[in-house]
Amino acid sequence: MSNLLDKASIVLTPTAYDNGKVLCVKPSDASGDFQFSRNSAATRVNAQGLVENVQTISGNLLDYSTFTSSSASWSLVGGLWVYDDTANGFILTSSIDVVVGDVFDVVIDLTIASGNANLRYSSSNAQTTLFPFTDFVDGVNEFQATVTGVDGFLQRLFAPASLTDNPFTLNSISIKKISQDTNLPRINYDGFSFDGSGNIIPDSGCGSWLFEPQSTNLYLNSETLSTQTITTTANQYSVSFYGTGTITFSGTHTGSLTGTGLNDRVTATFSANAGTLTSTVSGTVTKAQIEQLNFATSYIPTTTTTVTRNQDVCTGGGSAASINSTEGVLYFEGSALANDGTSRRISLNDGTSSNKVNLEYDETSNRIRASITSGGSAQTLTYNAPNLLQFNKIAVKYKLNDFAIWFNGVEVVTDTSGNAPISLTELSFNNSGTSLPFFGKTKAVAVWKEALTDAELTSLTTI
Repeated sequence: MSNLLDKASIVLTPTAYDNGKVLCVKPSDASGDFQFSRNSAATRVNAQGLVENVQTISGNLLDYSTFTSSSASWSLVGGLWVYDDTANGFILTSSIDVVVGDVFDVVIDLTIASGNANLRYSSSNAQTTLFPFTDFVDGVNEFQATVTGVDGFLQRLFAPASLTDNPFTLNSISIKKISQDTNLPRINYDGFSFDGSGNIIPDSGCGSWLFEPQSTNLYLNSETLSTQTITTTANQYSVSFYGTGTITFSGTHTGSLTGTGLNDRVTATFSANAGTLTSTVSGTVTKAQIEQLNFATSYIPTTTTTVTRNQDVCTGGGSAASINSTEGVLYFEGSALANDGTSRRISLNDGTSSNKVNLEYDETSNRIRASITSGGSAQTLTYNAPNLLQFNKIAVKYKLNDFAIWFNGVEVVTDTSGNAPISLTELSFNNSGTSLPFFGKTKAVAVWKEALTDAELTSLTTI
């Protein structure tokens, strides 16, 4: 396999990106790199299996074990900091250098007998502040905060007795710096795909590029979800969350979904009628999401309003120098997101629909199509694949009167009549242009400027 990749002219694996760019391993001169856009925030599952904002650019900048306090109102009990609400007081953290406008993702986990806990995080003189006096609720509180005041440092987590309702325990606090770039691609590490019955199939655990359609989380306050009412149309909806609690529906749909663990995501898809859908929560439910799609997409955090994550758009990789029109191979390793009745394509093309080599995921019936178009005339090869929701290795070979699809180590379809395309210049995650974008998980895409041998294609596509 490594020798085959040495021969490839374009190799894309989930390794490197920049704002607005998906970076190829080959060619090394950046001529193969893809243009990428989303223009909105998004989340991914990181290598540790945890959901995080893709814009996160630091680890947790606070080490709980190093906190100290000289305030009588704060005490260390069983390894946890407890505030007794008798007087103003602060915890001293390590110093974090910041400038005005820096943005951080903040997660504060509290235990409160009743009421709220009030905290501020700032410099010693409060001239530099990450968040002002803020009421927090029992449990996990997650939000984004922007540094205000003057450039300086953050060092004091302050609790005022006059604003805090009751004593509380600070279980943990995480502060991670995040980028303001909204066109960052996502390398996702969810470590599984689905079989045709919706059962989880573990994979190797390595990352994959995640490209998704636009979606909106209709739940408010998704981290601390309570009973909610949502107006629905006659359509398909998907609900998902983490935790061990239960969401029960009534109104335009009846049913329930129960979680399996704090770091486990459960999902369900259902049909709703037009009208009002009420969801009632019991137990521990967090990172809750309901979206008008027939499959669940990556988590979209919300607070007081619904939030939309825009579509991932990946186009414009390759060049005339790295793509051969006369003959070659287009290779893909990855999976679809759902059998949602749509066509999703990856193509070598000339910027039009007249000349192209398409690899099509026809997700309605688990079909793979290869379409080789020359001067507007197309040769189409079709294979009924076992399951496109799991990771597969697929290669399309094209050459004058010699076309084939290779699927997981086997040549499954051939065609011995037809012309090769003309003047291919681009590799895109769509049908050339902007139509029929590919939504799915991508472990690798590669291009060869020659038609590989049967032995090479067997080696390339064997799982």
